[in-house]
Amino acid sequence: CDRTQCFHIQQYDEYLCHGTCMKASCDWSGANPACDSTIAFAKSCPMFDAQAYKSLAGVPELTYVKPGGTAEGIGRCTTPCSTEAPPVLPEWCTSESCTGEGVGEWCNTVNDNGIVLKLECATCSLAMDLGPSWGACSDKPRLPGHGFQYDPAEMERVLKLPLFELLLEFPGCGSIPLVFKENVASRNGGGLFKSRCNSMSERAEECVLEGMVGSSYAVFQNNAAGAAGGGAYVACHTFGNCAATTGLSRDKKHQRDSIFFLEGNTAMTYGNDLAS
Repeated sequence: CDRTQCFHIQQYDEYLCHGTCMKASCDWSGANPACDSTIAFAKSCPMFDAQAYKSLAGVPELTYVKPGGTAEGIGRCTTPCSTEAPPVLPEWCTSESCTGEGVGEWCNTVNDNGIVLKLECATCSLAMDLGPSWGACSDKPRLPGHGFQYDPAEMERVLKLPLFELLLEFPGCGSIPLVFKENVASRNGGGLFKSRCNSMSERAEECVLEGMVGSSYAVFQNNAAGAAGGGAYVACHTFGNCAATTGLSRDKKHQRDSIFFLEGNTAMTYGNDLAS
């Protein structure tokens, strides 16, 4: 993050910011109304926040400031957190954010030459240096969508979800355009049957499934075949190399990041999920 490109006053002022405060260098500040739509978008799919949490939670000595103090929850700590009294503040500063009461641990944030404090000081000269702003230390990172309003255990759970389950639980992350479910075939291909193969593609070991569903996410679930290929059957000598394009391994097993989800398919002879 290039933190010199994101000043506190730009995170406060909607006209200076124009929505650009929603970036890592600004710590995804939610103080600016111009960021509301971006925050709502990020919250619609928790995988954005989960990935940010994964990246930030393991960084040593990275502490964010939550609401409270003169920084008003903007920025991150530039000094270690302290339980002593916050810095002595000017007499004119009488708002709750200046008292330092009840904030717990605090730290200095980016040295902005007192610019955040000046927002509360009508009589201050622009040349007056009031020192760095300070804020209450947070015990967890700020995230793009949820800010501090999240359970770390939930972020860990989201990270472990297979793509299929993520899309089912959180529609904001995307949709599943192709679903082959609870179909029955008397012979081959309970969910899907491909009757012809291109010999040149076979020799080139191209994945035969690629031409069937493209790059869309596809679910083959609880289909049944009287012979082979409960989920899908292709009349080819080989499936080709499907690992790169579909995420399926060479033995046609479902992988965590595969665009295919195979579950509960059955075949009477061989290939419960896929067969050729």
